Amino acid sequence: MMCNAWDLSAYQATILCEDQTQYRLAREFLKLGKVSERKIYDRIAPPGSGSGKAWVLKHVAQEVTELRRRASRTLLLIVIDADEQETEAACREIRCRYEALQLPEHNPVIAIVPKRNVESWLHFLLRGEIDEERSFKRLYMKQLSYRDQAAKLVQVVRSVAQDDLPPSLAMARQAWLQSGLFSHH
Repeated sequence: MMCNAWDLSAYQATILCEDQTQYRLAREFLKLGKVSERKIYDRIAPPGSGSGKAWVLKHVAQEVTELRRRASRTLLLIVIDADEQETEAACREIRCRYEALQLPEHNPVIAIVPKRNVESWLHFLLRGEIDEERSFKRLYMKQLSYRDQAAKLVQVVRSVAQDDLPPSLAMARQAWLQSGLFSHH
């Protein structure tokens, strides 16, 4: 079922991610889709738990199992940084954690994997520069409007042209479109 990106109000969402930056950007993105803030649940790797990516991967099957128990429409948004791994390999790593599990149709799972880290996307959204090799974590540690950057992400997902996107952002855009939750015009 294809629905307008601005009306995901029938859904609740769980964001399974590595850190606060990923969570804040994802939360603002979902809020722009009219998911109530009260219906957005966080599953963020706790500080001191070692690799955030490993923690997220360890919890994928558990979160997908939780999805199956819910009667209401719930979106599971999984966000990990690819770091130095290829984005497609990181996506496959996530998929292999839940492909064997039966997914309910009304509860989509979307994996978002920025190359290097989510700050690479912030850099692109703020400066228009594509660089998925350098880490921009320290550059974007200061306060910035996640809502403004999420609004730019929504524009990217809704746009038809994707020629000038970082490759991992183009893959994320495709994941949203394939989910059927996001129509583009």
